[in-house]
Amino acid sequence: MLKGVSTLTLKVQEFLRQVPELGRIQVPKPWRDFATLGTSGSLVKLHYGYPWVHYEVWVQRRRAQVEVGLHFEADTETNAHYLEYLSGRFEEVRAALGPPVEPEQWTESWTRVHQDIPFETLEEEFLIETTLRVAQMIAVLEPMVREERERWPFRDSPRTLPVQRMGRRKVRPEHSHARGPRFLA
Repeated sequence: MLKGVSTLTLKVQEFLRQVPELGRIQVPKPWRDFATLGTSGSLVKLHYGYPWVHYEVWVQRRRAQVEVGLHFEADTETNAHYLEYLSGRFEEVRAALGPPVEPEQWTESWTRVHQDIPFETLEEEFLIETTLRVAQMIAVLEPMVREERERWPFRDSPRTLPVQRMGRRKVRPEHSHARGPRFLA
């Protein structure tokens, strides 16, 4: 049994807090040095130094599913490049991860390679299944991403940094890269 987790139904926050800990155990040793962003709300992100390119576990209670995937939320050109690159290797990806995994242009500028996993309740067994899936995705996709990054390096993408407070105003990254940053009062 996991520390602090029972076989009873978990709350979303309890579920997400366990993802990085269990993920580190399940992922191959070379990939255990990921950083974690957010276990607030309904998702957690695991990344390797570039937070705008991350593995995400997103609990979608209303849809009774958890999305697990590699998200590209950098600039539009980088996101499109990596989606095209991974799509070109998708026979290899699908052979390793199975047909539920799909590449997708998710928004106007963001892309992802993901899978939706249905659930009835968030229990320990489902947590293990979910983190095992993340570990499998990292083991298959991260070597490909790193290989391609030698040819097409990630660029800094301040548009996707966390909200920063500036006096009385909040600066939030805008999802549409064409519009640039948006300032909220």
